[in-house]
Amino acid sequence: MGSQVSNLCLKCFDPSRDNIEYENIPTSNDSTVVELLDIKSHEEPLRPETQHNNLSVLEKPQENTNILHVAIEEAKKEFLAYANSPMSHDDCEELHNKDGYTIYGKDLERGFILKSQWKIPYTPSEYLGLFLNLDERVKWDPHIQEIKLISKDNDGYAMTHTKLKKHPVVSQRDIVSESKLFHLDDGMLIVSKSCEHPDYPATKDMVRMILFLTGYYVQPIEEDEEGNKSKVFNVIKIDFGGSFPQKMVKKANVLEVQKMNKAILKVLKNKA
Repeated sequence: MGSQVSNLCLKCFDPSRDNIEYENIPTSNDSTVVELLDIKSHEEPLRPETQHNNLSVLEKPQENTNILHVAIEEAKKEFLAYANSPMSHDDCEELHNKDGYTIYGKDLERGFILKSQWKIPYTPSEYLGLFLNLDERVKWDPHIQEIKLISKDNDGYAMTHTKLKKHPVVSQRDIVSESKLFHLDDGMLIVSKSCEHPDYPATKDMVRMILFLTGYYVQPIEEDEEGNKSKVFNVIKIDFGGSFPQKMVKKANVLEVQKMNKAILKVLKNKA
């Protein structure tokens, strides 16, 4: 989460041997954007009318703001429920436990969920602050082509449209999401989830991702011998769309958790 297709993608899913016919707010794919693995010749973007089941339709943003705010508050509750439960809860299995990163997850009826945790040598505000500047985000996140701030109100609820970069063998993705940063008693939490906006409809040229929930929960800890100052809990619950098996995308995403965090730490180190 570089701009080139990962070795996993090229080695495991080579089409020649593939047997499978604002200023300030995070975006939906700030949490572990993966090297998408679906081979373009094997998938077609979902038709716009099929992509938004169970999402909040925002036909008139000024009149439906409360609907989206309620959705974000519910997302916050869901996220904290995950954070306060064992990572194996809901039959999630351990997928990775190495180099300080623990990742659990499972396939869902649509998409998958991953729950990850690790420690960082930065404060919550330092770490999450990197996500809040959209102009800077485009510069350091190699997966993002463009983030547009659609709206932001005085309470900190922000809506964005994000396009991932194009790849030669990958259909381009986009997503419309609402996000909010919460200051909690024991840390800081960013949550995001999909929504709709009439000015940014799904199109036949891109696959519209469905973000059921994502977020980062960063809590300060007593500094340890490795200099870590905070612990991070991350959830991504998403359907990347298209026809390529979600299990393959999930597998790639597990690898991207650590890669993405290392990219973030590199930027923070350079800023110091």
